[in-house]
Amino acid sequence: MESGSSRFRTGQVHTPATLAERIRNSALDGEVMQDLVVDELRTLLRNWDVDGISSLLGAVRTHDDYSRVYAIHVITARMLIAAAADAPHDGSMRWAQYYDALPALVMPFLESAPPEPTLLNLVGIAYYELGETAAARRIFEVVKEHEPEITAAHEYLKACKQRQQNPQSVAVLPADCKRLSAEFRGATKRLCEQFTRLADRTISLCMIVKDEEEMLPGCLEAVAGHVDEIIIVDTGSIDSTPDIARSFGATVIDFPWTGSFADARNASIEHATSDWLLFLDADEHMVEGDAAQLRQLARRTWVEGYQLQINNYTGEIDTGDQTVFLAVRLVQHRPEYQWSGRIHEQITASMPNWLGERFQWSPVRLEHYGYLSSIRQGRDKADRNLSLLLADIEQGDDSAFAYFNVGSEYGAIGDWDTARGYLVQAMERARLISGWQQVQFTPMLVSRLVSSYVRGGMYDEADALISEMLAVWPDFTDLLHHRALMQYEQGRLDAALVTARACLEQGDAPSRYVSIQGTGTFKSHALIARIMQDLGHTSDALDELAHAFDRYPEQIQLLLQRVELHLAHAASEEVYADLAARLDRRKPSATIAVLLGTMFFERGQLEYADSYYRQALELQPRNVPARVGSAEIALAQGRVEEALGIISAVDPLEPLAPWAARTWFLALVVAGAVDELADPLAIITSSELFPTGIRAMYAAWHAAITGTPALLAADPLAAQQIIDNLEALARLERADEFERLASLLTQAVPDERHRHMLLAGVYLRRSFADMAGEELMYVAQHFGPSSDVLTGLGKVATMKEM
Repeated sequence: MESGSSRFRTGQVHTPATLAERIRNSALDGEVMQDLVVDELRTLLRNWDVDGISSLLGAVRTHDDYSRVYAIHVITARMLIAAAADAPHDGSMRWAQYYDALPALVMPFLESAPPEPTLLNLVGIAYYELGETAAARRIFEVVKEHEPEITAAHEYLKACKQRQQNPQSVAVLPADCKRLSAEFRGATKRLCEQFTRLADRTISLCMIVKDEEEMLPGCLEAVAGHVDEIIIVDTGSIDSTPDIARSFGATVIDFPWTGSFADARNASIEHATSDWLLFLDADEHMVEGDAAQLRQLARRTWVEGYQLQINNYTGEIDTGDQTVFLAVRLVQHRPEYQWSGRIHEQITASMPNWLGERFQWSPVRLEHYGYLSSIRQGRDKADRNLSLLLADIEQGDDSAFAYFNVGSEYGAIGDWDTARGYLVQAMERARLISGWQQVQFTPMLVSRLVSSYVRGGMYDEADALISEMLAVWPDFTDLLHHRALMQYEQGRLDAALVTARACLEQGDAPSRYVSIQGTGTFKSHALIARIMQDLGHTSDALDELAHAFDRYPEQIQLLLQRVELHLAHAASEEVYADLAARLDRRKPSATIAVLLGTMFFERGQLEYADSYYRQALELQPRNVPARVGSAEIALAQGRVEEALGIISAVDPLEPLAPWAARTWFLALVVAGAVDELADPLAIITSSELFPTGIRAMYAAWHAAITGTPALLAADPLAAQQIIDNLEALARLERADEFERLASLLTQAVPDERHRHMLLAGVYLRRSFADMAGEELMYVAQHFGPSSDVLTGLGKVATMKEM
């Protein structure tokens, strides 16, 4: 063995590495490094070793964990400010030395890093305290403009203005304070100028998809023009999803499904090349105009992740609930930021969420349609989610969160009995968690458990849980609203009215609850109006809805509820005039215009309906429901060529193109353009939006028109589709086309009596008294004069003034 002395002579003795050396050698994890550095800083500051602090920070700047490097410089600056505040004001001017050292220690980092307003603001405080008012004011102006959340900048800016009006208030500092040297003046100017020319940063939209041809176009259309690249990871689509993605310029990556959403999302990151990553799902559509804000957000390099507001719709779009929550979806592209979790995956676990100021709210909003009834029907989303979640439980995940997720999925598909069992178990497990009332998902758990009780008629259990949790969360308005709805369902109208008004007094719950939007605002107004209506106070109900819509004009259900009530008690002309006056201050959106048009259309008020459909098309020329409505009105009024021009312009890739294709098909039939029927027929028969019976009905109709055998199985949906089209043909008095389509009723409706009654109904609604009478007399003679037949014959007699 080599002797100790020979090791000294050969230079092989290794002294322990200093902290600075260990940092430079990257031997320390970022979190460990921060803890060690902070302890060392305290010692160096206590001994007032400025050179030692400078050397240590120089080593810190070589570490590759940028967030920790930034945090340490902020901590250093705050330590110096705190030391200055604690220093005795005894004439020694020690406090000024702390402020004097601050810029010298942190400016090397600020000059080498992207703009950092928090740290620059701390430099501004040092300058202010040293009497460098002009430089400090410039800093605070910049910080206030670009990071208004730093409230200290606002207060110091006021102080700077006051001091400049009274310069005698500045303290006289000793000569050994370097104050603001020419070197620092130049550096400060450069740092402030950084904010006046924030560089554009690139953005990659990263998505994972499978069979999303229905929702993907709307998602990409809203955002494609505001990102630099689109990365689509396709996990096995068998529809046109990849082609749609490529039509928007996307790079499509085929990725075999591994059972983990995190794996698929991380695959999208691997192919992204931009400075920022934007994560969306196909059923999330950015609110019109909001995508234009992405560029400005991306310039703010001091933010690591932005929370986007997600409006999550359930039930039906115009009547269902809407929960509002925030989720980090726009993040800086750093290799360490990765998704984790097989389902309900998260990316923030890999991000520096311990740095609160690095995560900010953004005004960008997403409309999430994935849990609407119309979207979930016919899709395997619920089955997929449930299989993954149940697999987690089967593999040993006994957590409250796991049972909550399963219960929530069953609730989303309307199976509240099964949901209740899982939610009860989730509640039992949640109560075992220390401080469970503060856990983020527990308010949602309680709210959904209450819903499951109410759906099962378990009102006592629901009310007891509401009372218990209101004692814990008195500002959780959702629970009060649950109680008001429960009282309404029980017919306790007076009690429901009192509770609903209490909801209004309290307002919507704070965002930390992930609450249902509107329980303390527009939803309670709508409930109060229903209660007033049930109590027979129609005028009060209308006034309530008018007041609510004036306050919350974006809540279209309030307007629709009011129009529906108004139409039931007033002439259409009066309702239309009232709407024109009410909307005079703001044009209705395309969505509102379509819905209003449909309400008038269903009451046969075609002139008013067409007015609203045309307004919608002026705002959104590609709006499919507006085109369908406007085309059907033109068709009903005999303007066939105009109808064809309107409806044939619908893009086949639009999610609702199959609905438009039905009107297109009918218009071509009426126009006699048999050779052109193949295009709309292909759209209809290939769409999974329609049940098999409806698709088969159109194929059979086409066969009947072209003179080939028309085969159609008995099917009530096919029968109803035939009747709807017969109504339209009868309205236009197209006898030949009517007879050809009516021949299919024999196959779709084998029951002869029912078939003749269906035809009688069509004739009665179109006031064709003689033909209705023939059908009804046939039924009376062959099947007996039942009450429905006699009622129909009475209507015929009235039409003929018999």
